[in-house]
Amino acid sequence: MTSAGMRVLDYPGRGIRLELDVGTPRDVRDADAQRELARLALDGVFTFFAGLGEPLAMDLWISCNDIEFDHPLGNPEPDSPFWFARCRDLPDRVAEPAWENARVVMVDQLTEESALAVVSGALGQDCQDCGPGEMTGWREMLFRSVRVRLPEDVAVPAGGRLPVRVGRGSVACPVERRGGTMWVCPPVLYAPFEVMVTKCLGVMSLDVALLWSVWAWADDGIAGRRSVMRAVGELTDHGWRTGGAEAE
Repeated sequence: MTSAGMRVLDYPGRGIRLELDVGTPRDVRDADAQRELARLALDGVFTFFAGLGEPLAMDLWISCNDIEFDHPLGNPEPDSPFWFARCRDLPDRVAEPAWENARVVMVDQLTEESALAVVSGALGQDCQDCGPGEMTGWREMLFRSVRVRLPEDVAVPAGGRLPVRVGRGSVACPVERRGGTMWVCPPVLYAPFEVMVTKCLGVMSLDVALLWSVWAWADDGIAGRRSVMRAVGELTDHGWRTGGAEAE
């Protein structure tokens, strides 16, 4: 395909939900259990990205949770509920926190191990107003800043910038060549896809929002669709199941 028809879809674009059974709510009564759930979540995220690219930043939401059901409470809150881990050296506008007043943590590379270290540090803070039956836990992980490998049938114009239509305009994304493959690292406002992980009542949900037509379910995104489905297949091989409806 050429790049002429590539466009950014309106949020949330087309979506895929995967779910993983992680045990009964009574299995998550302490920080060690919360870290284990975070490890399972990050394993799913990095398994998905392995076939498509790499995450460059992670937004993390920490909350005071009910011990009985691991359900986040609106009040009280930890001193630092929002955290933002990002790679040190990134182009402008590629990484910005999703939430205001986020605590920023710089890492040399965002890997499963470095991301888990950030989660562990965030879980280690005291939620001073937590009472009996409440604990510090994580509520949401969000991955919006990404470097992705372009499908093999995407044509890059001379000059090494890929035009992607956004509404009536377009954004020119610099293309990086690595061996025989091409990669893009767009501004966070025009991310190719986003990944969010949440948990509730013993079920972990991994939601993927496909935001570029080349990866969405479109006639002009066949190669991209194959790469997404391979990534989904890797997750189902790891025990995740597809759930929910495809959305546009």
